[in-house]
Amino acid sequence: MHEPAVQFYSAPAWLQFLRLFLPHYLHHGTHPYHHHADEVIVRQNSRIVAAPALAPRVCAVIHAPIGLFRKAQRHYITLRDHVWRSGILGFTPVLDGQLAGDWIDFRTGHKRVHFAFADSAWMSTNDRADVQAVSESYGDYWRSVVFGPAGFPDAGQGPQPLGHGSSLWLVLGRRGDRQLRIL
Repeated sequence: MHEPAVQFYSAPAWLQFLRLFLPHYLHHGTHPYHHHADEVIVRQNSRIVAAPALAPRVCAVIHAPIGLFRKAQRHYITLRDHVWRSGILGFTPVLDGQLAGDWIDFRTGHKRVHFAFADSAWMSTNDRADVQAVSESYGDYWRSVVFGPAGFPDAGQGPQPLGHGSSLWLVLGRRGDRQLRIL
């Protein structure tokens, strides 16, 4: 768990999360994944920066024990899944049952995501109209086609909707990132 490792991060969501997580975890964490003597070095633009000063739009290279990266990944995935499922972004995906497995091409990650709109101040009337424009009504739900890492140039970004609505989904995600940063 203390073997040195190097990780590169370029996704703004990851960088924002690490900016919050690393200082807190390194100061308060008492888990076996790190010792207080373990050195964590964060570089952006070839300069060493403090974790709380990570710029979310600049690639970071982090040298730390492998256990620390594993712990950060677990916490990131937990937070991502909570935000995704909570409806706080203005929609709630269907994650169980037949609609959760509506694959177009499993191998490449092309899938239909079924969702219901949620009451949320984060999704404006215009945003909702844009999402509806790139989606179709399907019974009590809406659905939109997304494609996974195999069909997206930056595999680290995860699934993204197709069409002109892609930027809208990303804007809603960024809006959520900004709000999470405030918490």
